[in-house]
Amino acid sequence: MSISPNANAIAITGIGLRFPGARTPDEFWADLSQGVSRIRRCSNDELTKLGVNPDWIAQPDFVPVGGVVDGVDQMDARLFGYSRKHAELMDPQQRVALEVAWEALEDAGVNPDLCGWDTGVFFGEAKNDYRPRSGEGSLDEHLAYTSNDKDYIATRISYKLDLKGPSMTVQTASSTSLVAVHLAVESLLRGECDFALAGAACLGIPQAGYIPSNGFIYSPDGVCRAFDANANGAVPGNGVGAIVLQRLEDALRDNREIYAVIHGTAVNNDGASKIDFHAPSVEGQTRVIAEALEMAGFTADSISMIEAHGTGTRLGDPLEIRALTQAFDLNTKRRGFCSIGSVKTNIGHLHTAAGLAGLIKTALCLQNKTLAPTLNYNRANPEIDWNDTPFVVQTQAEPWETNGEPRRAGVSSFGFGGTNAHIVLEEAPQRPCRVEPQSPDRVILGFSARTETALQTLTDTWKSFLARSASENSALDVARTLNAGRKALPFRQVYEWAPGSSQPWRALGPVARENWRLGNGDVTELEVHPDAGWVRGPKYPFEYQSYWTHEPEWANRSKKHGIESSPSDAFEPESESAPVEWLLEAPQLRTLEKIQDVDFDSTTRLEVIEKNGVTAQRLGIPWVTLDKFEKRLREGSAGNKIYLINDDMGESTLERLQICHRI
Repeated sequence: MSISPNANAIAITGIGLRFPGARTPDEFWADLSQGVSRIRRCSNDELTKLGVNPDWIAQPDFVPVGGVVDGVDQMDARLFGYSRKHAELMDPQQRVALEVAWEALEDAGVNPDLCGWDTGVFFGEAKNDYRPRSGEGSLDEHLAYTSNDKDYIATRISYKLDLKGPSMTVQTASSTSLVAVHLAVESLLRGECDFALAGAACLGIPQAGYIPSNGFIYSPDGVCRAFDANANGAVPGNGVGAIVLQRLEDALRDNREIYAVIHGTAVNNDGASKIDFHAPSVEGQTRVIAEALEMAGFTADSISMIEAHGTGTRLGDPLEIRALTQAFDLNTKRRGFCSIGSVKTNIGHLHTAAGLAGLIKTALCLQNKTLAPTLNYNRANPEIDWNDTPFVVQTQAEPWETNGEPRRAGVSSFGFGGTNAHIVLEEAPQRPCRVEPQSPDRVILGFSARTETALQTLTDTWKSFLARSASENSALDVARTLNAGRKALPFRQVYEWAPGSSQPWRALGPVARENWRLGNGDVTELEVHPDAGWVRGPKYPFEYQSYWTHEPEWANRSKKHGIESSPSDAFEPESESAPVEWLLEAPQLRTLEKIQDVDFDSTTRLEVIEKNGVTAQRLGIPWVTLDKFEKRLREGSAGNKIYLINDDMGESTLERLQICHRI
């Protein structure tokens, strides 16, 4: 099989996701390949816990279903340098997006602290339904705005993960995430960045339950039946996804693992060539599909899978099939040769993240050389004459056979307002022949985490993983993944790993930050062979806590409803003796020298917790010792101030202060 050479080819090297029923690509693929529906039909108790308006539940046409992502109230806030107060203020879509972006970069083996390359971020999100309780006319109000507005999701990821390429929020309704991928591809091809992170978030609150409107896209019985005679609409779903992209030639040079390769992308708008702003356009969809195929340099008859927009509406499905057929007919008249399906039947319509869900599904199909089934298809929509199209609805999982030709696929996503996107993919090429470095009997592996508990969990997870898969992974690949593909965090431990030994693990002890470096020789240095590859191993074990102050609009105690609510109710201290407004870590601000960049009301509200106050005195900022600070907490005299811990105090100080409950 000959994979097509293409100077514009872009490799998908990393995936992170939170979809209904799936937190990893492996879990998502298990659901897809087994034909599992993750649309949840909720009980009244479940709906109440999700925050659904009781008046809605009582309506006769209320539909108690949705694609639910569990744990959206949770975050490892300290890992990303957020106080409890700030985390509670933040849109859950942006909180989960940070985690998913982190995992996608780990999956790709991209460590921004080491690689020295620019990584772009192209991200979008759905309407924010989260309503944190906060005071008005205060720092809370400004912080709530920047923590919840769509404008800041991409730049938040860039800031927190230290990614220095182009960073922009993308918004085109349901086509948002595929448009983000298109822009990321263009940025890579223009040389603006070395890696690109593309994705989107859609977490509605509540995540399940709706009242369908006549003529709108949601199903009155809560079942998405794409292309079926009984199709009556989509089901709302939730999810967050991100992919890491790299120019194919660079990915092959770096020996990276590749899910699939993007060869062509296109974006356009319908203009006025349709009956309504919300309506689809056959002309617009036909053009965008044809343009993506042309950019890829592929003929339509070489495409053997289409992941459709496929919302399961009586009008939209036939129009989409007509547009696809017209685009394919430009260079082939073959019929019935191309599989077609829609992931919306599995997890619902993820709005801004819908296209990326379809793209990830397609990449996993290509990686596993398997066509995944579309659910709920029993009888053809009478408005679609399948015998006169190139397409066959994929109703069961089966090997993806192509008679020796490369596996190729197309993915469509269309948004209200008429912005259409289509992406053409091909399976990953076989790795070029190279001289494999001889794997040594033992290698040095470095592990790090924010806390001792997370460090232990991380090392235990990797030990279990390698015990199961040591024969499948080169020791040098494992070493490169852990030593160069993971961010270095405060708690660190180095092991010597001898995969062929009866006692494969030997702890070499914790490593000081100043000795944590790449090299060969001293046991405190981490080994990385330049010709080694990468391993898709366990990801960082986030330490979750719940951060949730959402007040549903229907229950909001506000002036709008004639009931006053006190701003002081928004963030009640967990201890009456700890009225500290914020407690920040200096690593969040990089250095104390950047303190002037933070929008505090005045420096008099800030005190630095330092051993000797040298840095604070030099900057003219009040300071206090840790012992005095803890005494203030016990006495309840800490005051309404913002305290900042200088980073020379160490992680142990932060763990010690957890007893104060205001971290």
